[in-house]
Amino acid sequence: MINEEVTRQVIAVKKKALHLTAREVVKLMKMILNKAEKEKNGLKDFIAKQKPTTVKDLVKKGKVETLELNDVDLKNLKRDLNKNGVKFSIKKDLTTGNNIIFFQAKDEKVMEQAFKEAVAKFAGKDKQRESVINKLNRFKNKVKSMPQKDKIKEKHQDEIEIEKSRFITYLFPVENEIEAITYIDEIKKKHYDATHNISAFYIRKNSFYKKYSDDGEPSGTAGLPSLQTILNKELVDICLVTTRYFGGIKLGSGGLIRAYIESASKALES
Repeated sequence: MINEEVTRQVIAVKKKALHLTAREVVKLMKMILNKAEKEKNGLKDFIAKQKPTTVKDLVKKGKVETLELNDVDLKNLKRDLNKNGVKFSIKKDLTTGNNIIFFQAKDEKVMEQAFKEAVAKFAGKDKQRESVINKLNRFKNKVKSMPQKDKIKEKHQDEIEIEKSRFITYLFPVENEIEAITYIDEIKKKHYDATHNISAFYIRKNSFYKKYSDDGEPSGTAGLPSLQTILNKELVDICLVTTRYFGGIKLGSGGLIRAYIESASKALES
């Protein structure tokens, strides 16, 4: 075990931050890749100059504890890195309060390729978010003159089944965030045994306000597609909640996006 640890390539970076996000970690990986490009032997030379540190070295320097990754995006990032041969964790130095971002792989090539794939994947998510923001901005200008008919007038419920999973979508007319959150909590209590209760709402009163939640589904596969569906239908002052009961067949990211769009569209068209 000792020999294995010595031969594995390690990068440990201290970061002064109370809460680290997946975006910040990916930004750090991009910075490392950019610096490595300037070296003759790439990441190998960069790591050599940083004097790589093993887990045991970190423990010897002070009290260190591994932080639990509760953020969905961080969990997904860790899963992707592990799949590509890189161990990733965030540790806290209890003597300084600094966070230590820790990467470990069998060699530099494996680490470099894993970093590149993670950076590229996150860039794709950013582009998707930017697309939604642009659509929201265009919609804000258009919605100012929208007539009352672009609001739903009463509560509605619809249900579909996809690959044995049940998707139950609820629609509520709302005038503010408090009303939306109240309805969301109501559905969560009603379907406390559901696998997920994702939500999205868009409110026009005073200023435009939108919010969505994936409620444990992979980031960007549930709440965001539902919000996009609301925007495409040009509806305002609406809260949507979709309850999912898992049927035993995994749909994958693409399948989930299509399923939540279909469920939202069917409810909105009824």
